Amino acid sequence: MTLLRGRPVGICLLSLWAAAQSVPGAWLSIGASGKTAVLGWLFFVVEIAVAVGLLFPALAAWYAVLASLAVNLFVFSALLWVCAFIASAWGLHSTELMAAIGAAFYFVFLSWGFVYLFHPDVEAYFRGSVNAPPA
Repeated sequence: MTLLRGRPVGICLLSLWAAAQSVPGAWLSIGASGKTAVLGWLFFVVEIAVAVGLLFPALAAWYAVLASLAVNLFVFSALLWVCAFIASAWGLHSTELMAAIGAAFYFVFLSWGFVYLFHPDVEAYFRGSVNAPPA
């Protein structure tokens, strides 16, 4: 497994992805007040905690990223079906093609992340036994 400063590179990529997902929560919270702002800041804090939990292995972060990947896979698979329906019903135009290609690449990334989390070396990373000195 390729490591970056003692951490798997895939975990670093998923940590960046989790941190990038926190941006909409902060953006929403800046201009809102009341419950919307509280929920937005809560989402922001949870996503940053998940990103940090991936870099410093915490099993709760693994479960949170797994759930987030599953929800994103469901949403973007529905989006791809919508793009496919539009393409088949009205013909594939340049605007739908770009949306479908972008969603397909994101879907492939999400699928890779979901499968990657079940890799034995990643599970060992969360158990704390990656690069452990021999006993």
